[in-house]
This record gives sequence, C-alpha cells and structure tokens, in this order.
Amino acid sequence: KDNYDIIIGTKLGMGIRYSLNDISITSRTTIGVKAMQLNDKDEIVSFEVIKNDTDKENLFLISSRGNGKKINYKGIKALKRTQKPFILTKLKRGEYLVKMVLVNDDDEITIIANTKLIKVESSKIETLLRASELKNIIKLTRDEKVLDCIL
Repeated sequence: KDNYDIIIGTKLGMGIRYSLNDISITSRTTIGVKAMQLNDKDEIVSFEVIKNDTDKENLFLISSRGNGKKINYKGIKALKRTQKPFILTKLKRGEYLVKMVLVNDDDEITIIANTKLIKVESSKIETLLRASELKNIIKLTRDEKVLDCIL
C-alpha cells in the first residue's frame, strides 16, 4: 500500500491522484470512504492503481466520441484525497470520458464501440499535455459510441 497511488477519472474529464495510504481501512459493515469530490451530474467512470515503480509510462484516455490521447501520468502531482480534483482532459460538447488505461508504447489497445472493435497501437497515439483536447482516434457515426477499451 505504501508504494501505490490511484488515479481516478470522471465522466466530465476531471481527475485526482493520491496515495492509497490516504484511504483508511474500514470494517465490513461501514459504507466506505469518499474517493473524490464530484460536481453535479458527474460520476466516476474509471480508475487505475499505479505501483510507483511500474514500467508503464502513460495513461491512455478515450472518450465516447472516439477521441483520445496519452498523458505522462508521472507529471500528475499526487494530492490529498480531500483536495479539489483537476482537469484531466478537455472534452467537446456532448462528449464524455469512458475509460483510462495505463499503457506503454509497445501495447496494443482494443477500443470497443457499440458497432465495431478496433485495435490501435499505443505508439501511434499522441502523448499530449494533461489539459489539452483529445485527438480523433477512430471515426464514428452519430449513432456510434465508444463503450470500453482494453489492452
């Protein structure tokens, strides 16, 4: 637990990173602890537990419209669990964050939409700054949406 952090992402593109030591151990009968502060109409959609000496270099983010990017998660400062979250990515109108995954450049990412499955090499996805907009990764029609992605 000492050597692990957690990064949490929300539907509206907000995020927070903190040490797993910030989460207190509770008994089975308790509700638990609050993971992060959420704005109205926002919800947690994805999280990644990171071992601080992991060989994974980047965090891949994908939106409902097939836009995505990689960010170097090591540049994201660890906060306290109770602190206000930061902007993880900028989203376009009607778009929401679907998933975050830890990746290396040699990984292959499978993106699952409601009508198709596409494999993308991680090395072909741009590594951008945290607050930058997402870039188009797969072309989708108006009725199609990304549902998930896996390594």
